[in-house]
Amino acid sequence: MNITPFDLLAALNLEGLSTWFQPITNLRTGTVVGCEALVRGVNSDGTIVAPSHLFAAAAAADMSLALERAAREDAISSFAAALPSESLLLFLNFSAAVLDSEELMPGNIHKSCRHHALDPRRVALEIVESGVRDLHALKRFAERNRAYGFLVTLDDFGTQHSNLERVALVRPDIIKIDQSIVRAAGEDMYKRSVMRSISYLARTVGSLCLAEGVESYDDIRIAAEEGADLIQGYHLAKPHPDLLQVVEAAQQTGSEAVSLLRSDLSAKVLSEEGRQRRIDERVAEYVPRLRSGTRETWDIDLRELVEAVPEAECAYLVGIDGIQLSSTILDQALENAVESELSGALRARAHPLFRPAVPGDSHALKNYVYALLTLGHSRYVTDYYVSLAGGHLCRTLAVRVAQAKLVICAKPLQVCLV
Repeated sequence: MNITPFDLLAALNLEGLSTWFQPITNLRTGTVVGCEALVRGVNSDGTIVAPSHLFAAAAAADMSLALERAAREDAISSFAAALPSESLLLFLNFSAAVLDSEELMPGNIHKSCRHHALDPRRVALEIVESGVRDLHALKRFAERNRAYGFLVTLDDFGTQHSNLERVALVRPDIIKIDQSIVRAAGEDMYKRSVMRSISYLARTVGSLCLAEGVESYDDIRIAAEEGADLIQGYHLAKPHPDLLQVVEAAQQTGSEAVSLLRSDLSAKVLSEEGRQRRIDERVAEYVPRLRSGTRETWDIDLRELVEAVPEAECAYLVGIDGIQLSSTILDQALENAVESELSGALRARAHPLFRPAVPGDSHALKNYVYALLTLGHSRYVTDYYVSLAGGHLCRTLAVRVAQAKLVICAKPLQVCLV
């Protein structure tokens, strides 16, 4: 059924539709790179109808697709009429339900852009990733519109039915991390880990990563630390119908955030470098004793080392063949947790898989063993991983010590000497 804009407004009892814009900023430069178009309803008295009420009314009238189509047309028209800078992008939303309908009208979005003299290369099509059911329609939609020059974005990634297969099918130019993950991630290790994983995924497949829903400077800082390229949210600017005004406001806020980030990230790097240097120096004090020691003295020396290095959770020696030589010496907190299975951050998981290694265990295929020996370096630091000694996240610092290797599982660091 061909529903005209007049039919739509009459059915929803509206005076008109209005496009509001929310800026998207380059996290590394503070520059506004685009704006997402958000539809609002306008009553006869000029009051604004929130999108939740607007789409609920459209769904009740069986006009959801008609509303989306009218909203996109108004967004393209409003964006083109504002004459923004030539580099600014327009982000347009598409629900999963639109994919099949758009198949009936190939090139519809392209025609609308051309009608308003808007280059398709300045438009990013946002697909709500979690709602997609027909993967073949999703792939066709992405391929057809990318051929016209549009960028393709997967929206709300990381929630509900997120599927890595869709990333492989769509090969998006931008992956948006859902705001439920971004908000308050600084207080939630798991949220940070998800952000880091999505950012890594985006880099490995050649996509940019956008963190949406940043509502504080701390959200921006966490997004930067976890690898996001772009940001969007109320801290930069709230949606507004005046495109140029909202871009200017976000530009100022973004520049201020970048200045703070430079200072904060530099301080973090210096702090981490100093912390690592102190660990290296303290560990180095024990190298001669461990090099000249025996099986009878290793456990004593390792116990002293664990107590002397605040970050350490455990320590053990392995030979250059990767076979463990000493016992695994745990710090007191982890030892108590392993013995009593107490709840808490240091609790060992109550499963045989998670146990400290014992003499004779092989570590030959662990990267901090073979990489250190293969590269011939004096030290090697791993990324975060789950320690089988304690069942939680840690890192390993490996340091060469002649014919033996010291491993310290610390909070959250492991140190290994060969």
